[in-house]
Amino acid sequence: MKRKNLFSIGEMAKLHDVPIKTLRYYDEIGVLTPAYVNPENGYRYYSLAQFEILSTIKYLRFLGIPLAEIIEHAVNRDPEEFIRLLKKQEKATRKKIEELQRIQHRFESRIGEIESAIHIREHGTVRVEHCQARKIVRKQGRFKTNDDIEFALRQIVLKYKLVSSIFIGKVCLSVSEINLTKGVFDEYSSVFVLGEDFLELDEFEEIIPQGDFLKITFIGNHQQSGPSYRKLFDYIQKNNFKIAGDAIERTIMDHSVSRKVEHYITEIQIPVIRQFSFHDKKSKR
Repeated sequence: MKRKNLFSIGEMAKLHDVPIKTLRYYDEIGVLTPAYVNPENGYRYYSLAQFEILSTIKYLRFLGIPLAEIIEHAVNRDPEEFIRLLKKQEKATRKKIEELQRIQHRFESRIGEIESAIHIREHGTVRVEHCQARKIVRKQGRFKTNDDIEFALRQIVLKYKLVSSIFIGKVCLSVSEINLTKGVFDEYSSVFVLGEDFLELDEFEEIIPQGDFLKITFIGNHQQSGPSYRKLFDYIQKNNFKIAGDAIERTIMDHSVSRKVEHYITEIQIPVIRQFSFHDKKSKR
């Protein structure tokens, strides 16, 4: 047979920027069988008509369509099925775009938070902020050491199949309201992760209700939290607040961000409600 308008496997690979081993694999699985195989030496040759088929396969692979579905299309080549294939991948692509947009938002949020933390010149100032409800996944128990905390966090990651690298800065500890009233700040009642950084979960076990929180940041880790709690308690007493739940400790920067201990920043949040005194009620009349 003459080689008019036929191309060797090497020429086909070069013209379409496809590895020769890929063309051989396509031949094996029946996606793209050579138009002619020399019976004497087994050399493969492809026709011009197969250029479009290979281009379509490359296009579908570029779109991320699984090879099994490409094989099915290559065998049947039905226009309705082709549309279904494209619509299915379009839907998957939209979902991926949404996930990437959420990741981008988290990058922007985390970058802004770290930049703000770096430029804080004076920590230890108490502020009141209203927080919206926050979704969380939590491991409850009694945790005192870093090993306790790390093990609990690992259990959360395994249980919910989380990508741990995306929630740096969102790991929190809680100090029970009972321990707060006792002045015990080095025993934690739970380890949890703020849910805004999860791509994997559609449902969450718990929600931190919206409300007012007293917040304070300080240089150091959880072991240096005592003085900041005392500042918060002084503020609560002087401004007629009442503790309304467990305290939250969140690490903004730690050893995962900096080698220097002086760069570590921790934030404490205590949910509060304002108590109205007799004078306040009288002034409203």
